[in-house]
Amino acid sequence: MSYNAGTTLGAGLMASDFSSITRSDGSKQSTYKGWPLYTYAGDAAPGAVNGDGIEGVWFVAKPDYTVMLAVTQLVGIDGVEYDSTLKAGTGATLYMTDDRGVTLYSLSIDKSGKNNYTLPDFSNDAVWPIVQISTIQNVPSVLDKSAFSSITVFTKPQLTYKGWPVYKFGADANTRGNTKGVSVTIPGTWPVMDQATKPAPL
Repeated sequence: MSYNAGTTLGAGLMASDFSSITRSDGSKQSTYKGWPLYTYAGDAAPGAVNGDGIEGVWFVAKPDYTVMLAVTQLVGIDGVEYDSTLKAGTGATLYMTDDRGVTLYSLSIDKSGKNNYTLPDFSNDAVWPIVQISTIQNVPSVLDKSAFSSITVFTKPQLTYKGWPVYKFGADANTRGNTKGVSVTIPGTWPVMDQATKPAPL
């Protein structure tokens, strides 16, 4: 989708969520919440959404996604590249993010609906912040919305997926594409949240 500085916004949309990037050919492309926007050649009529869900990575742009999906090379805080099995290696991995592309993680020692990391005074929350979402709105069409829920962690809500409490990593600095948490403490301790995640153990 090419850049149009004169785009008119509908009700409920905020101008601050829209921007642009410069592509490798020097042309500009519109973005929404940091996500590049595209149109689909197969959508011949207004309102058509034939591109939604294609290859599991193309989705209709919506203003109220609770989570999104990203595909990129995982790179830990140790600088090592990891594959989708969290072993050292190259290859893009599909994983969940928040609505602005910030990576979401689970913790291997958590239990179903039980956060085993956060302290009662939240003194360690800056390191691995809980994702404070209690209301699940839209999710990408390849995900099952019913797999998402929330728990209460010392008075605060935390998003869960298949029972797993959901976190961000403080050192990712809320930056799209950062996946530094995958190598902490050892690879597999804090895996990225993916759609194949098995239900958390009871």
